[in-house]
Amino acid sequence: MDRKARAIINRRNALKSTGPRTEAGKNASKYNALDHGLCSRRPIDIEGISDRAAYDAVKAMYENDYAP
Repeated sequence: MDRKARAIINRRNALKSTGPRTEAGKNASKYNALDHGLCSRRPIDIEGISDRAAYDAVKAMYENDYAP
């Protein structure tokens, strides 16, 4: 298949890719790019929950287990 034919096929497929449309789909995908946050200076606030003690405990556990 030549490059022009592949480009046409890719453009057609891209028209079908619209991402999540429902609220449930949007809620499921909104944290896809969220990192673990262990290198951040403060805990990441997810859904209004921010517990510094729990964050510090998880961070210490990872640092002890993986020795970064």
